[in-house]
Amino acid sequence: KYPLGLYEKEKDFLKDFFVSYAKYKKLLSADAFEKLYDRYAGTVRDDRVRTKLNNKLINVLYFYRKADEENLAKCKALCKKDVSLNFDKIDVRDCKVPALKRLIIIEAGEKNYQEAVRLCELAISRNIADEGFEARRDKLEQKLERQRRKEERQRKLFEGETLNQK
Repeated sequence: KYPLGLYEKEKDFLKDFFVSYAKYKKLLSADAFEKLYDRYAGTVRDDRVRTKLNNKLINVLYFYRKADEENLAKCKALCKKDVSLNFDKIDVRDCKVPALKRLIIIEAGEKNYQEAVRLCELAISRNIADEGFEARRDKLEQKLERQRRKEERQRKLFEGETLNQK
């Protein structure tokens, strides 16, 4: 009777699909998820529902990050968009923001420690309800310090080689 089986409206099918999306994560490509996301996101009006939907696509894109480098860039962009939605429009405090945690992990993985530390500080200042932002910030600050010392040693080594060549 209905083209989508049990569903009269596509929106109902997409809603149910994204409720149980994890079952299909290994079966469908990131592109397929993005197309379904785009179709469903256009029907979502509630920002809190939108942020849940965003996080589902973020998880899929992060899952497929090694299959295509573009997926990580898309994941990072969607994380930033979702963090902005949560902080600027919804003005969340004292609750979880999974996109922020994922963005910190991505930034740290790309060795952008300064940005990751800044994001941890943002989470702490908003009292985001996820244990570990202080400890994560401390670890990232240690990595940032090691990175700075390494860059300083490389700079001195390069300057020493340049002086020896003259």
